[in-house]
Amino acid sequence: MRKQFKKAEVVLTESLRIKESDLTRIGLALAYLSQEKVVEAESIHLEGLKLKPKSGQRYVGYAAFLSDVGRETEAQMMVKKAQKLQRIN
Repeated sequence: MRKQFKKAEVVLTESLRIKESDLTRIGLALAYLSQEKVVEAESIHLEGLKLKPKSGQRYVGYAAFLSDVGRETEAQMMVKKAQKLQRIN
């Protein structure tokens, strides 16, 4: 099973190199998380937020990641940020 996540990591990394995408970032972060690469998964989300700091969808994805790793307080903060951005945009 872990071998499949490694393959997904390789394919999604290449896809992201070719074209920036919210869904590709979420998929890559999930592939990392499935391999217990928590730091790498978080880095993917943070890089995405730097590229598109006004994207509510990216904050929602990061919030889901934070919740998955048990960081509920931070996750709630990201959800609020996403909601605020989505009202503005």
